[in-house]
Amino acid sequence: MGKIRVLDENLIKKIAAGEVVERPASVVKELVENAIDADAKRIRVAVHAGGKQSMVVTDDGMGIDREDIGLCVHRHATSKMSSATDLFKLDTLGFRGEALASIGAVSHLEIESRTGDAEEGTRLVVEGGVEREMHGIGRARGTTIAVRNLFFNTPVRRKFLRHIDTEARHVSQVMIHLAASYPAIGFELEHQGRNVLHCAPAEPLQRAADLLGIDRDELLPISRGGEDLTIQGALGKPEHCNRSKGKQFLVIRGRPIQSRAITQALQRGFGGLLPEERHPIFMLWLDMDPRKIDVNVHPTKREIRLADEAQVAQVIEGAVRQALRKPDAEGFIYDPTHVGFTPVDISEASPVACAGSGVSQSSAHLPITAPQPSDQLAFPLVPSTAMPRAGAPATPEDVEALREPSRLWQLHNRYILAEVADGLLLIDQQV
Repeated sequence: MGKIRVLDENLIKKIAAGEVVERPASVVKELVENAIDADAKRIRVAVHAGGKQSMVVTDDGMGIDREDIGLCVHRHATSKMSSATDLFKLDTLGFRGEALASIGAVSHLEIESRTGDAEEGTRLVVEGGVEREMHGIGRARGTTIAVRNLFFNTPVRRKFLRHIDTEARHVSQVMIHLAASYPAIGFELEHQGRNVLHCAPAEPLQRAADLLGIDRDELLPISRGGEDLTIQGALGKPEHCNRSKGKQFLVIRGRPIQSRAITQALQRGFGGLLPEERHPIFMLWLDMDPRKIDVNVHPTKREIRLADEAQVAQVIEGAVRQALRKPDAEGFIYDPTHVGFTPVDISEASPVACAGSGVSQSSAHLPITAPQPSDQLAFPLVPSTAMPRAGAPATPEDVEALREPSRLWQLHNRYILAEVADGLLLIDQQV
């Protein structure tokens, strides 16, 4: 193995870059998060060749003065923490102090910036971790950082980058999640000169509608305030459910994160309103005591650990149920021409065609299988909110009406069809 020796500083930076710089998208993430921490109101990202050729991030934030520009490309140089206790505060998006040093170690890095009270800006050029030049320039307040020829001096890592379209898609996902996290900030992404994302500063529900791709009126607001946990956000109605989880945005204290426990709790909150293998769409912003959040369980902070995960999940499930609660019963049928479910008023007198469930328009009102109903079959499977008079308490007459053999049919040992006073009731036994 050889004797232990201290590594060259430039090699140390390249090793650190392996932790921070996975691909162009991770560079964009670090730079945009720095812009957000600098109180930028508008952030523009221009990318070429999926980021392999160049990435330029421009913001209108507070800027960096000349003294700090010289320090920002050194390892462990940061303005975001000063003591070990700051590790447990989530007041900023990053504090490692290695991002710019690591990026500069494996690229051609240019930084131009000016603070509001400075007479001129500063330009710094770093190539492969070596500072080439630093001088004054004229420019507006804010910062522009250009990263070119990523991994030019580590060809093995560059070889493992994927196709341009794949890398561009990763960059786009980073920008979309950050735009979801900060509605008040304007975000713009351009790839190969083509505008990919343009989000003007907006209030939260409008940003949710823009990124989820549905009308604002189709969103169900969700809100819960408390000392330990605050929840704000929007849910897509059940008819907007998706086959994938691509339109699920979870933000905790400004960080876009993933949490299986929270996502599962939210899915449970929808109860029987979603079919199998369908997922709700949502955008949730959570705020809680930062001391109960551990963001250091994942190298890129994509996942977190919560001190009271079960309790948080329970609160979210209840909040979702409350947001979905309506005074009138509403059913949803699958329509193959529409992604999701189409709302259907179950009080309509005409038969309903349920594509994919085996019920045709001509047979929906016919007794397919007429078992002798029992207490176990006829009543407990019918919740009081789904009785003939929606919103009214169940009466003995309602129960007796459902007990009559001529009014109750079973389909495929899974669905129960019940003829009620003003329409047809469809019950999923498994739910």
